[in-house]
This record gives sequence, structure tokens and C-alpha cells, in this order.
Amino acid sequence: MDRAAYKKMLTGTVDMLLAFITALLGLAVVIALVGVANTLTLSVVERTRENGVLRAVGLTRGRMRAMLAVEAVLMSLVGALLGIGLGAAVGAGAVGFLNGLGGEFTLVLPWRRLGLILGVAAVAAVAALLASVLPSRRAVSRPVVEALGTE
Repeated sequence: MDRAAYKKMLTGTVDMLLAFITALLGLAVVIALVGVANTLTLSVVERTRENGVLRAVGLTRGRMRAMLAVEAVLMSLVGALLGIGLGAAVGAGAVGFLNGLGGEFTLVLPWRRLGLILGVAAVAAVAALLASVLPSRRAVSRPVVEALGTE
């Protein structure tokens, strides 16, 4: 096997591994959406009194919904951007480590795949926005006096 064939074989293996990891990423996004909805629901339950105070001092129902929607979108986007940034940093560190061992590797970022991941993150942000509907409905449906009286 010559050098070009060997390189092609390794590239094919790495591409297959990356496709598998991308599929796992899709599954992780679905799990993350459930986590965002769960976190928002717990946030509403735990901050019932704080939400009541905000409503008592003049926060409207629409602004309360908007606040929870922004919280959901921020959770999903920060997670996606941190994941991409940390993944690139770990990849750069691995390439640096392998080069330190005597290899001749270069860091190549798969821009198309990263764009796809950012697109999925945008879809996840929209899905997180939709996931914030039920917790925000619960937060604004409770009367202010009752929310203030909870412990």
C-alpha cells in the first residue's frame, strides 16, 4: 500500500468516525432540549416567589414570558457555542500533542460540518423557545398574592 492509499484509508476511517459522532451530537441535542425544558420548569417552580415579586412590582405577563424565553434561548446557544469552542480547543491541543511526539499533523476545522452544527444549534434555540411555553404559562398563571405566599 503506497502513501496515498494509506492516507485515503485513514481519511475514510476518520470521516466515518466523524459521521458517527455527528449522529451522536444529534441525539445529544434532543436530550439537551429535554434538559432545557426540565431546567426551565424547575426554575419556575423554585423561583415562584421571585416571579411573584417581579409581577407585584409591575412586570407584565408578556414580559415574564419573554424573560423565560430569553433564558431558554441563552441556555441552548451558550451550550452550543461553548461545545464548538471547547471541541476546537481540544482538537488543537491533540494536534499539538501529536506534533510534539514527532508527527506532522495540521489542524483542519471542518467548516461545513461546524456550520451544520451551528444550524442545528439555531434549530435547538427555536425548539428551546418552544419548550419555554409551558413553564412560562405556569409562571404567569399563578396569582401574584399566591406566588408571594409560597416558601
